[in-house]
Amino acid sequence: MRATRRIARRASTWRKCSRAWGCRRASICRGWADAEKGAFSMQGATWAAVGLAALGLTFSSDSQAQDEPIRLGPVTNWNLVYDDDSCALNRLFGEEGQRVLLSLRQFAPDEALTTTIASDDFRRRGQRRPATIGFLPDAEPERFQRPMPVETDNFGEGVMVQLSMLNDRQRGLSSELMNNQDLPLIVSDDSRDAREAEIYGLQVSDVFRQDVFLETGSMHPAMNAMRQCTDDMLVQWGVDVAAHRSLLRKVQPLEMDRWVRNIQARYPRNLAANGEQGVVRIRLSVSNEGSPTDCAVQSNFNNPTFDETACRELMDHARFEPALDRNGDPIDSFWQTSVIYQMQ
Repeated sequence: MRATRRIARRASTWRKCSRAWGCRRASICRGWADAEKGAFSMQGATWAAVGLAALGLTFSSDSQAQDEPIRLGPVTNWNLVYDDDSCALNRLFGEEGQRVLLSLRQFAPDEALTTTIASDDFRRRGQRRPATIGFLPDAEPERFQRPMPVETDNFGEGVMVQLSMLNDRQRGLSSELMNNQDLPLIVSDDSRDAREAEIYGLQVSDVFRQDVFLETGSMHPAMNAMRQCTDDMLVQWGVDVAAHRSLLRKVQPLEMDRWVRNIQARYPRNLAANGEQGVVRIRLSVSNEGSPTDCAVQSNFNNPTFDETACRELMDHARFEPALDRNGDPIDSFWQTSVIYQMQ
């Protein structure tokens, strides 16, 4: 048996639902973000008692499958969860017997949404089937060839994907820029706000035995609340929020292939012997000189040895070009990755 690891810039970890809906240690629940009214009130701590009590555990029959998706309206407001190293918007859709959970999580500002869709009432399709998931209106929602299957503690089975709110045209431009020039697409605040405001729902096809359509309404108020949360998170990390809104360059890894090989050579022996695997989502604080100064684990449901090993090896070997502010001056910033421990 050969033990290998790979590093991916995009997280593919699943936080247990009990953590997604509540607060981990040292985290704060700030309450509700109401997408219809744009309201934000301080009553998040009472949500679990109100929302979870209404859950049913019935299953839909395959004979009820139909071509048209089942439209599910929201039965809760958006619940915004402030976690130590991430922010999440959670909402339930559908009446009892047709309940679906939608969770949108960000580990840093302006990154893709780690999106979990799960249900205890709709049966999930086969794990290897492609799925179509996307915010509407959109000419062609995203097609995911192998969405990650997840099983939650309280809301049944579903999938997790990295989802963007960009429309089909913007995603095409983004791919073209990245493929041809290795540059990200810069979307103006006005264009971003307009796109979030026009959204009226989420299409979920080929995830469950029956396709569903989640009637989210405008996403702009909820995403405004998410941005406030991620800004507060940066402040906790000691990052200059204003400077990071206009970076000339983000942190860039140096000679990454070299230090990835060092990390690959150090799969914890005792865990490899037991066949244990894991995924560690990591944030490194990076100084204005390009050196890592701190390592934080952003998902902590693995064996702690994985977390400790990944942080130690990255702190020892990783080196970077520092972030540059709008004037071209190096500043303190951060870099994120996932270390995947996988037996082959």
